[in-house]
Amino acid sequence: MKKIKIIILCTYLIPMLMLSGTASAQELETSVKKCETANELALAIFIALKTDNYPEFYKYVADKEEMEKILSIKEYENPAQKEQVLAMVDDYLYTLRKEAKESFEKVYNRGVDRNINWEEAIFDEAEYRLLREEKITRTDVTVYFEYKEDTYYKFEITGCMSTHRGWKLFGKLKWLGED
Repeated sequence: MKKIKIIILCTYLIPMLMLSGTASAQELETSVKKCETANELALAIFIALKTDNYPEFYKYVADKEEMEKILSIKEYENPAQKEQVLAMVDDYLYTLRKEAKESFEKVYNRGVDRNINWEEAIFDEAEYRLLREEKITRTDVTVYFEYKEDTYYKFEITGCMSTHRGWKLFGKLKWLGED
């Protein structure tokens, strides 16, 4: 039953990954599916790894507006502290994007080093526990996938948060190895 659900989700997401050559840059930018759940975010990131498609993965990394909204929701001791944190958004965003790119490449390459042909990998499940603090819902997700019948591997997606545009990555990926 689980694999049937995955196939249905994949049939919804994969056509978005294979947009026609006539799509404009604006259409490509807005083609990202809004992930309503952490599970949908995990599947979207897995598909980006499966297709070695960093630009697709990047669409799920939080942007400046999402980061500012999340930081604005948090409670601060005083207004000056809030302003100080918001002034650091650009620096944090630069670090987030750099670490997200490095971690995407690292997880992909760790799989390749283990002779995994990502195109043949099959999403199995995503495990997570939602935490709610200061009106912010967040989690870390462990993604399990199968490769070559009965060999399972896993990686973690850290810093996932629910935003006004769906679930986004505020952290990085981490290879966890064979399950």
